[in-house]
Amino acid sequence: MFNSSGSSNFIFGSTSSPFSVSSTNGTAQSGSSAAVGSNSSSLFSFPPSTNQIGSTSSPISSGSFAPQQDNSALSDDEIENVNENMNMVLADAPIARGKVKEWQSKSRTLKFVFSPDGINGSAWIDVKKPAPSGVVLSEETKVYPLCLSNNFSNPDYIEYLLQAHALYSEVSASAENSASKSLHIYAKTFLQIVDSTRRKILESNLTEAYVLCHCMVAAYFSPPDMPRSDAIMDWLNQNDPRPTTDETRDVMTAFVPYNEDEFWNLIHKLALRGLFIQCINCLQQSGINITDDHSRRVFASVINCLETAPRGPSIYTAHRAWRAEAITVGDDAWKINDTRLKKGLVNLCKILRGDTDMIIALSDSWQEATAALFFFHDPAPSRLTEYFNKATETFAVDDTILSESGCAAVMSGDIPKALALAEQLDLCVATHLADLCDRQGLLIDFIDLSSLEMPNFRDWLFIRHGERCCASPRTWFIGLSYLRDVDYSEGKCLIEQSITSVFPESEATLEKLLQVCNELELNDTYVTICMAWSKIQFSRGEVGNALAWLDTIGNILEIRGIIWQVFEDSLITGNFTPDPTLQGYLTSPHACPDTIREFITPYAVYYHFKYFLKEKAYTQAAQYLCSLIQFSYLPGKYFAILLCELASLLSTKRSHALPVNELAGILNALYNWEKDADKYKEGIQFLDYCLKRVKTDSSNNDQIKNGTTDWRSEFYEMTTENVIKKVRAKVIAEISKGFLEGQ
Repeated sequence: MFNSSGSSNFIFGSTSSPFSVSSTNGTAQSGSSAAVGSNSSSLFSFPPSTNQIGSTSSPISSGSFAPQQDNSALSDDEIENVNENMNMVLADAPIARGKVKEWQSKSRTLKFVFSPDGINGSAWIDVKKPAPSGVVLSEETKVYPLCLSNNFSNPDYIEYLLQAHALYSEVSASAENSASKSLHIYAKTFLQIVDSTRRKILESNLTEAYVLCHCMVAAYFSPPDMPRSDAIMDWLNQNDPRPTTDETRDVMTAFVPYNEDEFWNLIHKLALRGLFIQCINCLQQSGINITDDHSRRVFASVINCLETAPRGPSIYTAHRAWRAEAITVGDDAWKINDTRLKKGLVNLCKILRGDTDMIIALSDSWQEATAALFFFHDPAPSRLTEYFNKATETFAVDDTILSESGCAAVMSGDIPKALALAEQLDLCVATHLADLCDRQGLLIDFIDLSSLEMPNFRDWLFIRHGERCCASPRTWFIGLSYLRDVDYSEGKCLIEQSITSVFPESEATLEKLLQVCNELELNDTYVTICMAWSKIQFSRGEVGNALAWLDTIGNILEIRGIIWQVFEDSLITGNFTPDPTLQGYLTSPHACPDTIREFITPYAVYYHFKYFLKEKAYTQAAQYLCSLIQFSYLPGKYFAILLCELASLLSTKRSHALPVNELAGILNALYNWEKDADKYKEGIQFLDYCLKRVKTDSSNNDQIKNGTTDWRSEFYEMTTENVIKKVRAKVIAEISKGFLEGQ
């Protein structure tokens, strides 16, 4: 009744045109039903269960299975309707509705590959054999992104993982602080978390995992005020409620319930399940016509025996006396004359005194027989396995149902097997159960693999669960917590492989990632994360912060590249609005880190030029620009643009912005630039690009129309050669003017 195979299928296509493809070994063929990513080699798939507590069918006592269908011989319509619960859809599918057979005739197949540390991948169309005449279909030119379907896409499941991890952290903190809070409280809380989640997402594997988890908690983590026998009976009644509401109603709503054929079956089942209050109510409201005093006394004694049944901590001291009373009442019941009444009460007393043959005869499953024997015969915890073995002599364990097989392992004391089966149902459940069992000392008697340099059972599950969590950025930090708590090198390797997949949404997240790198001495990864963060900051316009992070890792090449890139962008657009951090570097270069100061100086000079130009302090602006033009290490690419910037300051309407000797230095720099063929070519090409961009950039056109001092307002309609000629002429004219005025 549960899907224990854990198989994953694909839909190649949209929901309007489903096409079933699945594969092993990375190749998916149309019409195939092979399981991909299966946790089991089982050939059977169990239909999903919708059973909840109190339902008429049970995940413990019932289960059905059917072989998977072979789709290869089906028609198009049958193929498109064969697997309605597919869990993977590829967008932009190439197969239209009703065209499956036609597609198969083209000898094409679907291939795919997954990321080694995640659940994402890519799929593509390929040929099964060489295509006729080498024809390539348009669908073969596309790559289809895909993602393994799992609960990590469900926000309720993510919340479940977070709650489970928070509980684990609390358990760990309690152990470190020697807190008095007992493990049974944490076990109960974890069980409640699983129960709440499985009711929200209605996933069959998680429901089965809950049944197994509840069994483990009942068998080994029951609270001091609840005997283990009571806990096991509670597990049985919650997950396999008997008798059902309908069965009880059918009998007790009759005119005289006692006259119904199923009356005593109902009474015995209620008693067998420890439901004494319901049993008493049904007996008292049954309409039994008792005429003789002896029968009346025995009936009253049975009611009293049910009412005084020991529960809670008193069961260990009072059970023997209560059982003796049930034996006495049962002996008296043999003396009743009414045959039907006598048989019913005698069998009831046999249940209460723990008669093994009677309990097994009235039970419907090994779970029910085990719980009843444990509850009525002798509730000593050490005898649970004995009762399980007795029950399974009559009732076989259905190993095709993982939860049932896991519960059987719990009852028999085989904890590793129970955890291994839990792992197939839900890795989170298995991991936390293993941790609780390890803390309780339930795993110390099993094989120690430390001599083989292998993780123990608990650590192995922690590694698997941590790896699964680290595959999703939303749960990466809780995966980190599990992996760091494993004393095994594989945990560190997995952290190193997956940490770079976490997107640092804020500096707080970034600091956490870098702290992990420092603690685990992941030096190369530390550098990689800082590099990635600097690129993120740069893309957000936070250039100063990007430079600061690059400085922390001493990446000189990236610092130089970013500074010259920002410098170039300012030349191209004519806009200059640095972020606050960058502005601090530009206004106070001496306060910069040494590495940044070494490269930011030319940009700082340009910044001051723009600042004084905006303030109409033309002399100061010209001085800064002149020093930048004559800078020995200025890339030739930018020379022509800066020369044009200077030309806007050489106006006959203003007084001299530069002395003659400075202007002569400009002419000398221009001469040297033109003489260097490579620098000249780069500069002319960059100038040409900027001039062409003016004509297509509306923001620059507005500046030109407004007649600003931007150099584009004067040169944007000229060729590059004429621009250089005009600038040279203006410089020479300014020098001549200076000589005439006696400078």
